[in-house]
Amino acid sequence: ATAPQHNTTHNTTQHKRTQSNCTTRPRAEHIAMPKYVPPEKRGKHMPLLLAVMCAAAVIVIFLLLPPAAPTYPIVRISTLYGNIDIRLRPDAAPATVESFVKLVQERFYDKGSFYRSEENFIVQGGARTASRGWIQPQAPNVPLEAKLPHVRGAVGLARADDPSSGNSEFYINVGDNSAHLGPGGATPLGYTVFAEVVAGMDVADRLSRLPTEPDHGLQMLVTFVPFKMTLL
Repeated sequence: ATAPQHNTTHNTTQHKRTQSNCTTRPRAEHIAMPKYVPPEKRGKHMPLLLAVMCAAAVIVIFLLLPPAAPTYPIVRISTLYGNIDIRLRPDAAPATVESFVKLVQERFYDKGSFYRSEENFIVQGGARTASRGWIQPQAPNVPLEAKLPHVRGAVGLARADDPSSGNSEFYINVGDNSAHLGPGGATPLGYTVFAEVVAGMDVADRLSRLPTEPDHGLQMLVTFVPFKMTLL
């Protein structure tokens, strides 16, 4: 008789399973656990994070804003009829503006006056005194810088036939004279516009309606209007 065989295969398999379960179960000390943070230390980095976020937001807003408009000098022309404020345009007529500012600072225009007036056209002033004389010495000439249009409120530099003969005489356009005084108009090279009225255009309009009398083909004021200039 054959003695019955012991079923070692089943036992061995069961032993291996048990052994496998024992070796693969993680130990308690190997389990990843969140570190404990004391309450007084929790969120201590939040103020710094908020500051960084605010700074980033400010930078983004600054980059998205349109560029600021350039700031140009303002000159006030004071008359007995009120003030006229003109904004200089060195971007378009740098040589003319430089010369004009120098004359204002040297108080060249303190004895000047408005003496010519043509309604719906221009009012002109500069080196003529209220007593109809001329301010001496005359200012140096500047080159022609005809770039800006002669729209209403534009301030131009008067000149003779020579394009670069303008110096201290100026005029305010009380009408749109671009077709007449601009390049390609009545004078092919045009006239320099070096400033624009930003306040007191009503004063210029009033000057243009004062009584005039003809003088060598021009309309001259019966009474010259003195003024003073101040760089604001």
